[in-house]
Amino acid sequence: MAGVGLILTDDDNITGIDLDDCVTDSGSLSDVAAEIIGYGETYAERSPSGNGIRLLALGKIDKSLKGNKEGVEIYGTGRYLTITGTQIEGTPSDIRPAPRTLAKLSAVVEDGRASRSRANGNGQAHSTGRDFFANVNAATLARLDDWVPILHPTARKQPNGAWRVTSRDLGRNLEEDLSYFAEGICDYGEEYGLTPIDAVQRFGAASNATDAALWLCRKLGIEPTSLGWKVSAEDQSTPRSDEQFCGTKAKSGNTQKNNGRRTQAEILIEIATSEEISLYRSPDGTGYADVEVNDHRETWPLKSTGFRRFLRRRYYEKTGGAPNGEAMAGAMGVIEARAAFDGPVRPVHLRVAEIGERIYLDLCDAAHRAVEITSDGWSIIDRPPVRFRRTPGMLAIPEPVSGGHLDELRQHFHMSASDYVLAVSWLLAVLRGRGPYPILALTGEQGTGKSFTGDMLRRLVDPNTAPLRSLPRDTRDLYVAAINGHVLVFDNLSGMPAEISDALCRLSTGGGFSTRALFTDGDEILFDGQRPIALTSINDVANRSDLADRLVIVRLEVIPDEERRPEAELRAAFEAARPRLLGALLDAVSHGLMQLPHTGLIDCRGWPITLFGCEPAKRRFGRRIEPTPWKWFLRLTPLQWRCVVTWATGPSTQQPQPSSSPNLACSSATMSGAVANGPPAQKDSRGSSRGWRLLCVASASQSHTGDRVIQVLD
Repeated sequence: MAGVGLILTDDDNITGIDLDDCVTDSGSLSDVAAEIIGYGETYAERSPSGNGIRLLALGKIDKSLKGNKEGVEIYGTGRYLTITGTQIEGTPSDIRPAPRTLAKLSAVVEDGRASRSRANGNGQAHSTGRDFFANVNAATLARLDDWVPILHPTARKQPNGAWRVTSRDLGRNLEEDLSYFAEGICDYGEEYGLTPIDAVQRFGAASNATDAALWLCRKLGIEPTSLGWKVSAEDQSTPRSDEQFCGTKAKSGNTQKNNGRRTQAEILIEIATSEEISLYRSPDGTGYADVEVNDHRETWPLKSTGFRRFLRRRYYEKTGGAPNGEAMAGAMGVIEARAAFDGPVRPVHLRVAEIGERIYLDLCDAAHRAVEITSDGWSIIDRPPVRFRRTPGMLAIPEPVSGGHLDELRQHFHMSASDYVLAVSWLLAVLRGRGPYPILALTGEQGTGKSFTGDMLRRLVDPNTAPLRSLPRDTRDLYVAAINGHVLVFDNLSGMPAEISDALCRLSTGGGFSTRALFTDGDEILFDGQRPIALTSINDVANRSDLADRLVIVRLEVIPDEERRPEAELRAAFEAARPRLLGALLDAVSHGLMQLPHTGLIDCRGWPITLFGCEPAKRRFGRRIEPTPWKWFLRLTPLQWRCVVTWATGPSTQQPQPSSSPNLACSSATMSGAVANGPPAQKDSRGSSRGWRLLCVASASQSHTGDRVIQVLD
């Protein structure tokens, strides 16, 4: 990791910690640094200066903390950190939660501020604000027995003097508990540290830090003014009782009503069940919410960060404040129950959906529009009847335009005419909306543009911020990628473990995956679906027959030196053509839907294959085709599913016989090729009687006719 830079953002779930000037010239550590390293909670390394220590902790703090005098800096977001790779001996090699570390350092900073504040004038603090809050935190940590059992009636005191509150008592489904130490407060369940004022706001009914600090002063019997508080007229209010403030009759502080006032959790539940939000569940039991935002509908999983942000925003608009974590957790439990037991069941899709005889493609734009494809054509609609979920990394597809031709797509790739048909057929399979799917294998020498081709193919139908991925190390990571993306492109493969090979087969043809849900004993996380997959490699990495049976191999041609262009120029040309190319693909899908009723199964010496509708031989990717005697050219291999009809045209004078099946005759025992007579011409709803050509076929299972058919539309 040496030399790598890390930018902390809201989405990375990582906190950066710097301990400055804590390493002496002899290499010894300061007392605080030695204690932190002794915890051994997470990865730690020498800082770039060599005089400090940098730690990376899993989890996100609510706000950054900086103590210049103490040499402590804690960052949650908006910070660039340089990684040296000089790991501190005795610390883990991976990033882990570090609640004890965060709590200790927070207490160190607060203690330092309190000491400086008390030293300002006869040992007392005379400034109101952050110094007052620091003084309150320091005083209350030293006297936990005076206020923790009041805030948490179910808390239990430990032999070491700390107080422990179980997650069950807090009303949350987590294994780890909340602990109060004299050195700081650790929430091991949510993986962050707290100050006493934070804890009272989160688990009590305090609406702000001032309310929480004054309540703590009353519990300790300390005059707030002695800690730096200056009372003004607007600050004076009638103190609330412990029962009103902490809810001693309830398990958690935010569930008890206060003099008829609605609690934070009740307000959140009211927002989630209002007319602008519709709660429901998917067939697998996952809770979702349809939210009306700016005249369009958005679909959010209930457990997603996006839905929680929406609730917080609506809460702020309604009350002018922010809900505490306990209120949010309690409200989300009720909201999920309402979706599970009271809401309807609706399927939720990712990028592409097939409903009846219509296919929908999510444009993933800000207006949440989609393309509706039917046998009569395609159009862009503002409110699709299907629900699409969106995952991190998904990018918008440019609005498609009519009038494009697939001839233009070939100009961007170096491949033979027959391989080009395979690539286009795979793209059309992606737009089908349901599997099974063939696995596209892009192979070729170095410098043939395999990665570029895989990137461009995905950008046409499922663009993503990380379009090319390395092959996952285990099946869990593979299925996580499948949950978050419709198309999976794995780049620069040099080999493949048997476990991953089998998992790719299941993703291609259909198969389930399950793993134990975190913090549970018997609950499972399930995935049962299919995904289009593409692989890029120099050599053939499919060393197992079951994976090879599912491959559609496209060999890229070497690019001559005189035809090479800068990548930036190629990408610019492709981006300019994307709307037209997508429109041409949608035209092909629409025509395939029109011809779908005229397709059927034929048999080629025991190889059942599915034919997807012939196209009138008026154009071949935009060019005129003169009628020729009927010939279907099949390129077959002994491997199932590697079967493609390149072109077929016929005289326009023959009469339609849509129900007849061609009699295919294989040209060799190894099924390396086949030639057969094709079907006659037929008049369609779009034009006069013309010759037909079959574009795509795909083989089914050899042992069970009609089983595992690749349904490729063109």
